[in-house]
Amino acid sequence: MVNTASFRKKVLCSFLVISLLVFCCPWFSFENSKAAAVSYLYPKTLATDGEKLYVATDQGLLVWNGKAFSEVKPPYLPSVKITTVNADPSSSLIIVGTDNGAAYPFRQSYWRVVNTSDGLPASSVTAAANCKNQIFIGTSNGLAVYSKNSTNGPVIYQYPELPHNTVTSVVCSGDQAFVGTVSGIMRISGNSAFYVSPVSTTKMLVSGGKLWVASSQGLFQFDLQGRLLKRWDVNSGLYSSNIRALASAEGTVYVYDGKNIVRVSDMKKFAVSTTIYDMVYMKGQFYLATPNGLFSTHDFVDYVNMFTAQPYIQDAFYSGSHLIELKNNVLFINGKLVNISSVVKAYPGDWITAVTSNQVYLVNPTSLSRYSVKSDAFMEIAPYSIQSAYFCASSGMLYLAGYGQLYAIHRNSGTFEKTPIPLYGIKSLWSDGKFTYVLADRGWLITDSWGKIIRSGTWNFYVRDAVFFNNLIFLATDQGVKYGSSLWSGFRNYATLNALRLFSPANGKNLWASTSVGLVKMGTDPVYYNWGNGLPALPDNLLSDGSSSLKLLVGGKTYQWHASYMIDWLSTTGKEEASKLQAAGILMGYDGKTYPAKTLTYQELAVFYARLKNITPSSAPTSAKADAWAKPYIAALEQKGFRLNLDYRLNAQGNVVQGWIPELTRLFSDGNTVTRQKAVCNLYSLLPY
Repeated sequence: MVNTASFRKKVLCSFLVISLLVFCCPWFSFENSKAAAVSYLYPKTLATDGEKLYVATDQGLLVWNGKAFSEVKPPYLPSVKITTVNADPSSSLIIVGTDNGAAYPFRQSYWRVVNTSDGLPASSVTAAANCKNQIFIGTSNGLAVYSKNSTNGPVIYQYPELPHNTVTSVVCSGDQAFVGTVSGIMRISGNSAFYVSPVSTTKMLVSGGKLWVASSQGLFQFDLQGRLLKRWDVNSGLYSSNIRALASAEGTVYVYDGKNIVRVSDMKKFAVSTTIYDMVYMKGQFYLATPNGLFSTHDFVDYVNMFTAQPYIQDAFYSGSHLIELKNNVLFINGKLVNISSVVKAYPGDWITAVTSNQVYLVNPTSLSRYSVKSDAFMEIAPYSIQSAYFCASSGMLYLAGYGQLYAIHRNSGTFEKTPIPLYGIKSLWSDGKFTYVLADRGWLITDSWGKIIRSGTWNFYVRDAVFFNNLIFLATDQGVKYGSSLWSGFRNYATLNALRLFSPANGKNLWASTSVGLVKMGTDPVYYNWGNGLPALPDNLLSDGSSSLKLLVGGKTYQWHASYMIDWLSTTGKEEASKLQAAGILMGYDGKTYPAKTLTYQELAVFYARLKNITPSSAPTSAKADAWAKPYIAALEQKGFRLNLDYRLNAQGNVVQGWIPELTRLFSDGNTVTRQKAVCNLYSLLPY
């Protein structure tokens, strides 16, 4: 049995975590590894190669070598929001999935980043695996298989070959891969794919020559040909059939059933006093990802705290003028605390669907529940996964759509209606009080106020997200952003943006798109904002759209971010060119602003040029007098044959520099000072597209 008092004491003492030292990892480039101040958000998923522990968070990837943490962040990863990690003990290769693509070491210290422009079916990576000479990357819209030693495009697997496009897990065994989805499992061997089972998977592993599958229906064991051998569920002694974590230790499989860690071989149970998101076994220790942080234990009795999680916002949105937030199982309405932690255990992905005068609806990956503030009671309404929800104030109806189901609930009477629907990848749900509109990745439908289907149809494109804005329907698709006045009359092309999500804040006046290159303010003249302007990462939600700033939910934190940072540039000559250079990641900000009239330094110009030419920074030594952030780029340029013997921190004052980059010499031809604005058009003309 777990020593609960000891565990809680160690959780409280976790705020006194000792500062950790830097460690070096051979596949990190010199800029890629630094000491991690381990006050991170919730650890989401874990992986190990047998020597190191990899911890996925919404603020980057942490790596533990047994003594200290290091961290991996952009630019070597496409995003700080890590969604999955796979580590291969046989090759020490790791694959890191994010909300904006994946990355893995490629040819020594170089990291290969793949996203939709490299053939990835969707930006959101949900699973990954290393199978001999192939990299398997699962997404919300299918599976991509890359050749490990080639830059060629991937082989794509999607429905109907896959049971469903939403891939949840991938594992390898020899030269074959098992692919788990929300609707079943597929086995891929060579160029052939074989259907295995309709089991919806959450995680899989291979242990003892068997395939072990965690799901919401229990634990399943298959042989490596895909034949079902055994199943464990509540009838087998598990607390719940919803298996949320799975690990193998010295040939023995352990599962977390919502209350206990269970050793499957003899069904021995070890009670735990906290939620377990994920667990792995490494060098005689179990590592547990929990809402309180990361813990290690060798016997499930004594727990060692490794770092404490920061306060985390599971979800946030505006309901009318009221700001609703769920933080660490505590509800805030306009900043006023409504403590529901005693009755609600929230998991990553939980979110609030509606708040009324006395009720709060919560949705997690496996159930819909209602909490009554008045009675201080919590009740599970339906054990189904919900993908989208909408509360209609005019009718008092709460609508929820899940995999093949639509729910209509009256907030006052509690009247509950459930309707089967032929839609699964729900992207948006909306009601005007008379009709309800359900939009999915492959189609749509309209119902009456109680969920009876009136009309339906399909798309001839794949929908990533959908919003209602200014009495129009906007869709983020694999063919750009589209819009229309009705679901049945067809859609027009609005923009060619590779949009991942669309935002239209309740208290805002603009439509925003989250793209692979940053946040875009939509309009006749789209405006781009990205990391160079101080944007922390692609937002999970856009809460408010003020005249001078945006309120963003990013990685479990809210940011008041000033979109006006680019106004000083975009109001000047070079507006279009600057926007596109910015979107391409070439033009960055300066202390949050751009200062178009500011004189460039030689090092800034050199770095802009290196980014434009996609020249990888080098760790080679250089005698250049430059700042640390610029030296790797300058060293790389020198390796390309440029002889730039000067103090790069000096301003470009019009003197022609001997040996300067030939393509940029015309910047100095008029003898005037080279400003950032002056350089824009010149740099833009060199873009390869």
